Amino acid sequence: MKVEFGWSKRADGSCTAWEEPKDFSQTDPKLLSQVLVAVHGPCPVKGKQEITDRATVQVILQPLNYPPGGESDLWAARLGEVLASYVVDVKQYPRSLIQIAIQPLNVGPSFISVAVNASFLALLHAAVIPISRPIVALSTDVYSNFYICASDGTILFEDYTRGARPDMGMVGNAISDLKQLYASSFE
Repeated sequence: MKVEFGWSKRADGSCTAWEEPKDFSQTDPKLLSQVLVAVHGPCPVKGKQEITDRATVQVILQPLNYPPGGESDLWAARLGEVLASYVVDVKQYPRSLIQIAIQPLNVGPSFISVAVNASFLALLHAAVIPISRPIVALSTDVYSNFYICASDGTILFEDYTRGARPDMGMVGNAISDLKQLYASSFE
């Protein structure tokens, strides 16, 4: 995965992330996911969204090629739950809103894992939002299974309805690759 930071000057944190081909046989650009992510907040929350003892994390998935709603709203809600539960230290900013806007530019089989990793990096780029733990998201190409793992390899979230659990060696490699990406991105 390749990342560029700061595409949006109006957001508190932003990044563009895209997949690189794993080998030369995977050159079809339609198979490679690419996303823009912007993080806004923490900012005051309005009305019903206010939670008195923690921040509200809202993910907005803005599809390019079809109207919002349906499946994109379901994935946005799931991503918001995962980021609020495992990544953002929501107790640091009670009664506030942290909004993560994800704009897919190209949706390939690994789109969700690219979107989660880009969201995490945009949160780091925002620099004011406390992170409770580093994560990595990965998907298997064969079944489009999706996993989120902590930096120690613990699986925090999994959706493997169409296949088997991941090889832990693959998880370890993905985590070390992402740590290397984090280190090189913030030097």
